[in-house]
Amino acid sequence: MNIILTAGIGAIISILAIFFLVYMAVKGWHNGIVHSLVGIIVFVAAVIIANKAAAAYSPQFTKAIEPMITGIVDDASLKAIGEKARTEKDENGETVELPIEVPREYDGTVRSACVLSFKEMGFDSQLSERFAGEIARTNTEVDAQMREQITVKTAAVISYALVFLVLCAVILIAAGAMMNLFNLIIHFPEFDIVSRIGGAAVSVMIGFLALYGVCWILRFCGAFLPESIFKDSSVLAFFFKDNPLQRMTLY
Repeated sequence: MNIILTAGIGAIISILAIFFLVYMAVKGWHNGIVHSLVGIIVFVAAVIIANKAAAAYSPQFTKAIEPMITGIVDDASLKAIGEKARTEKDENGETVELPIEVPREYDGTVRSACVLSFKEMGFDSQLSERFAGEIARTNTEVDAQMREQITVKTAAVISYALVFLVLCAVILIAAGAMMNLFNLIIHFPEFDIVSRIGGAAVSVMIGFLALYGVCWILRFCGAFLPESIFKDSSVLAFFFKDNPLQRMTLY
């Protein structure tokens, strides 16, 4: 992607992230510290519960996903190491094959082939390196067996991510409805300013967690949104560097 375009998109994303944090501060000021504290507890609890449930039950869906993605994985793996031509649309809308090029990063090893394959499918550099290391420990040849292992790993990650995100969404929506039902917007007349300032501060922390959550999801979305866009964004780059959700989840 064009460097100037990437930088422009990164700047826009940074501005949006800052506006989101400001919005969370204003919301916390209005809701007070009780509402905000319950919100941050609910968010953390949702992540912990969803992670445990996804780790336990997502393997049941992995086998069903594998046949659906086998062709996609094989295609991506062969393109990634320069054994299959990439295609694109020309000015007339016709599909044309591009010249085959072996990437400079490919050194013939299983590890480099796996890293490039996972990146081709949209995983970020950190996840690609991690998954490639796991496969390289059990496979020594760049062959169909390696691609099968990539398929199995990819299916496991997709299964986990889907179960985790659905459960998180259900828990957060249900908890939000309960919070509104019981009207936890409580202010203490004697400590009104303290309650509002505390609510704003805690709400900003919730905003941080939400942005960490967005960055956690984006690590799997490189096929649609290039990794460089977000890591070149000065604000979101901060949330990519040391994401606590990576320590709280399987991936």
